[in-house]
Amino acid sequence: QAMSVASDQEAAYPAGRSAVRMRAFWFGEDATAPAAVVMPAGAAALVQVAAGASRVAAFVDEAGALYVGGTRRCPVARPCAVAAPEPVVQVACGCCTVVALGKSGAVYVADASKKDITLERVEGLSKIVEVQAGRNEQFIAALDRRHHVHTWGTGSPQSVGLTPEPTRVEVDTSSGHRAKMQSISCGADHMAAIDSKQRVYMWGVNRDGVLGVNRNDPVVWEPTVMPLCVDREVGFTRIACGCNMTLAVTAEGALWGWGFGKHNMLPARMDRPNEEGALLRSNTTRRVPIELRGLPPIAATAPGVNHAAVITTDGDLYVWGFNERGKAGEQNLNQDVNPVKVALPGRAVQVACGSAFTLVGLAEADE
Repeated sequence: QAMSVASDQEAAYPAGRSAVRMRAFWFGEDATAPAAVVMPAGAAALVQVAAGASRVAAFVDEAGALYVGGTRRCPVARPCAVAAPEPVVQVACGCCTVVALGKSGAVYVADASKKDITLERVEGLSKIVEVQAGRNEQFIAALDRRHHVHTWGTGSPQSVGLTPEPTRVEVDTSSGHRAKMQSISCGADHMAAIDSKQRVYMWGVNRDGVLGVNRNDPVVWEPTVMPLCVDREVGFTRIACGCNMTLAVTAEGALWGWGFGKHNMLPARMDRPNEEGALLRSNTTRRVPIELRGLPPIAATAPGVNHAAVITTDGDLYVWGFNERGKAGEQNLNQDVNPVKVALPGRAVQVACGSAFTLVGLAEADE
């Protein structure tokens, strides 16, 4: 989950980068028990894990080296090193796209579906502090040091106003002043951003109420502040877009969600057991954001294609949704499940959901 930009001049940690050193574990693809990701010899401790809407996963170590798995050459469990022109400070994964942010603020993109993964610099961008990638559509977003959002790609032009080259997105407040964006996230064909006043802006294709703006428009062309943030003055510090739903967290750790609720993705109660007869499946589409109650305070979220995960402030991992091939960490394969607390050999720091697996970063023992 994206972290806030510290100021106009600097970021304490790039978005998505952990402040503690990590080791990676994963489960899914018919294995429900978390197993360690085997990094190449010489890899330093990890500071970020990422996954897209396919089998692609990416890792960044504290030395700035980039590793990619789920490709033709390297499985998720054994990622391979990818050469980068400079140290990488953050990475994002799309369907088959890997987007890397260099230490200089330059952005690099690679096609992970190819046999040889080569990073190519994106021209026209500088002083970037965060990158994100669309989960299904081939689009990319970047946030610069001056809090401007840029988007580009080859996905559906109607979704987020895409152009082949990076284009700045104008985000205005209701008073006519430019909103200062602090973090961004990309879904399948929609986007979200949080401004300096903890207000959420949504835009793109409004399928199944995924924008949470309580409008029936099929497409919302311009970034629109959610009524929840204005009418009820609910503020958010973290946001993450799945393919067709969105999760957000308040400063107090309350979890909210909206969008497509199939596969029990948006249950009103998060603390129901998965025992026989107790599983209450919810396929409700929620066009108006709802607070998802029942879990301890939340620190990080990761909605995927049809399953989702959160990390509590105590470092516990909960996963729910469609347990395809065990990616929700439950023994009942290929069923919808309520949130499951996954047994881990350490404190969870980061989590990412791929199409058929879940990737989690655990703090090293001395952290």
